[in-house]
Amino acid sequence: MAKAARDGAEQLEKEKAAFERHKQTEAWATTTGLKQVRTLAKLLSDEPKGWREACARENEKLYRVRQEVTTLKAANAALLMVKAAAEAVAKEAGARAAKALEEVNADPTNLNKVVEDLHVWVALTLEFVFFA
Repeated sequence: MAKAARDGAEQLEKEKAAFERHKQTEAWATTTGLKQVRTLAKLLSDEPKGWREACARENEKLYRVRQEVTTLKAANAALLMVKAAAEAVAKEAGARAAKALEEVNADPTNLNKVVEDLHVWVALTLEFVFFA
């Protein structure tokens, strides 16, 4: 009976040691799992911040591009107006030159006056077109 008690006590000690090892392993696994969960939670909480920063940078870049496009559209509209004015001036200049040629053909002594009138008209027209 004493031997059975000793064997029982030894068996109990072995089972107790095995239980403690198992308990320790479970504690480590739990701690490791908890650390992993906390790490993932931190990563997930940091991810939206990174997305917000990336979106803010992209929005800023798009805003600058939109401003540049708006500026270029305004410049293009101004150039189209200048082009239209220049075409009108060219048409008017052709008509005035034809009229001046008729005047010179009719009276060649007025050549200097006709040329001077054309110079004045061209200068005033260019000033109006480009500085108006």
